[in-house]
Amino acid sequence: MRLAWLTDIHLDFLAEAAIRALALGVSLERPDAVLLTGDISVASKLEAHLLLLESLWEVPTYFVLGNHDFYGGSFASARAIAEGLLEVAPGLRWLERAGVVSLTSKTALVGHDGWADARAGDPDDASVKMRDWSVIDDLKDLDAQARREALRTLGDRAAEHLAAHLPRAFSDHDEVIVATHPPLFVRACRYLGFQSPPRWLPHLVCAAAGEVVQRAAADHPDKRILCLAGHTHGRARERIAENLRAWTGSARYGAPELQRIIDVT
Repeated sequence: MRLAWLTDIHLDFLAEAAIRALALGVSLERPDAVLLTGDISVASKLEAHLLLLESLWEVPTYFVLGNHDFYGGSFASARAIAEGLLEVAPGLRWLERAGVVSLTSKTALVGHDGWADARAGDPDDASVKMRDWSVIDDLKDLDAQARREALRTLGDRAAEHLAAHLPRAFSDHDEVIVATHPPLFVRACRYLGFQSPPRWLPHLVCAAAGEVVQRAAADHPDKRILCLAGHTHGRARERIAENLRAWTGSARYGAPELQRIIDVT
């Protein structure tokens, strides 16, 4: 099958005509399904934008949420939107609720929104100020320690999800595609061709989930894992282990693009 992968498309920066042009460009590649690895829109426009894409593609659309998808709302409200769409739009599949998706008899898809969990790099460097902290209800007005605890709880949530679903995926498949918004590995964090510096890594990597995936790869040497993510806006193609690859998509605000058509065997 042909899987179209897009990430960080930030549709809130686009007029509807531009969104339709993006969707048409994807459709012309004749994918069997589409995968969105987060930062689709913002909370107030997320539902409308996902419904529009579903109507234009007419193929299954699998997605995870990124940090921007919660902007102007809360974790609970944005997740309620994603969950509500599953009842009214059968073509939309939020991977946090989809569990293990069999793309083919050999390849499964597993995903979680994920979150940069303040574990990679230098968490004590206070020079980076994320906009998330002022526009997502749950992160407003938290001091540094409370915010770090909240971010690590989010990372643990992603890790627990993958720890529960990867063994199930491997029981029936030879390869698993893992979709998250933030990269799971430091080496997959690049911007303009350069490795992201330690001060940025706490805000870019979901380290707890990465540890789970690395253990799964080590425990199943005869299986293969491909991790797909966005968030950094920088392209990376890394081999973390012999049977574990990590790809991160590039992005520019106002100029979304198809990352790749993945031929799934």
